[in-house]
Amino acid sequence: MSDEEILKQLCQKMGISYRTVTEFTSTRFEGDKLTVLDLKDMKISNLPPMIGSLKHLTELSLARNGLRELIPEIGKLNNLIGLYVPENRLVRIHPEIGNLRNLTNLNLSGNELTNLPQEIGNLSKLRELDLRDNRLTSIPSSIINLRNLIFLDLYNNQLTHLPNKFTELRKLTDLSLNKNPLETLPPLNFPKLSYLDLTQTALPEDWQILARTKKDCQELLERINAK
Repeated sequence: MSDEEILKQLCQKMGISYRTVTEFTSTRFEGDKLTVLDLKDMKISNLPPMIGSLKHLTELSLARNGLRELIPEIGKLNNLIGLYVPENRLVRIHPEIGNLRNLTNLNLSGNELTNLPQEIGNLSKLRELDLRDNRLTSIPSSIINLRNLIFLDLYNNQLTHLPNKFTELRKLTDLSLNKNPLETLPPLNFPKLSYLDLTQTALPEDWQILARTKKDCQELLERINAK
């Protein structure tokens, strides 16, 4: 079955217009291959498993729908580089997300997630991870395997601590931890960090700073590590 036929059936199952998806969004075919699928603002509450048959997808946007979970079949989209699922109602991410080994951008912000699967650590090419505005109470220890991560946003969650080896994320340039009930931090050494927000936490007052330059970040990290 061609990508076009799969998309037509997919739209039918989700009760949305194929013409709307293909003519009024950023959905894109390259020849007969569907490479970009834009399903944002489509009032989708469930994804049909057949979405996993769109093997040529490099970008998938599911922003601002009513999804409660990312179904396991998403893990079959092996060529996916960008996955954007902000402002849904996600409460569960299946372990199969760890199969997306080519993923560089993952946006799960504005959902209801309380945890993430350890398999998130398999996304070794990931560069940007947006988890702001969720209900995360912890971060899986496997996150330290994301050695190419440069942007991590954890704003407005329920984190009280970070994994012990969090400092292994040595390529980080942007880190937002503000508006979490963080009480302590492990030793941190991020030589490339140029943005660090620790405001609105339970950390010592002189740590609760928004540092916007590399110099300010390094001074703040020295203060933290001297504790």
